[in-house]
Amino acid sequence: MNRKQKNLTIRFCVVVSVTLVAVVAMFDIRAWVNYSEAQKAMEQLGKVITEYRQKHNCVPPESYVSNIRDRIEGTVRLGNFNYQGQWISFDSSEDEILAYTRIDYPSLFVDKGFIILQLNGQVKWLDLKKGQEKISRLKSHL
Repeated sequence: MNRKQKNLTIRFCVVVSVTLVAVVAMFDIRAWVNYSEAQKAMEQLGKVITEYRQKHNCVPPESYVSNIRDRIEGTVRLGNFNYQGQWISFDSSEDEILAYTRIDYPSLFVDKGFIILQLNGQVKWLDLKKGQEKISRLKSHL
């Protein structure tokens, strides 16, 4: 192989490598954006629910949350959204799970897990194992 061929081969390998890294990065950026939008949407829902709770002294019904959810930007990223308002009682603790959604975007850098909305309005991330344990405990009490 002469010098020109070696140079051409090296450049080809560099272009292919950079392209591969860019493609992988694009998929992970998309997963990160989806996660970020879902987190923001859950926070906005939390604010609306907290305001309703302060005004009416109870959590809103599921129909109210569904109606609000349709108007909040980014809620499509929440996927299979689960609202637990009907199971909240006056003696429920503030860290009780009011709503949750499972985040399962294919990614190398964004872990799978759950975004949860607590009764006190806080939004938290739970990794997959912790989230499954907490959700299964929640469902066992229903």
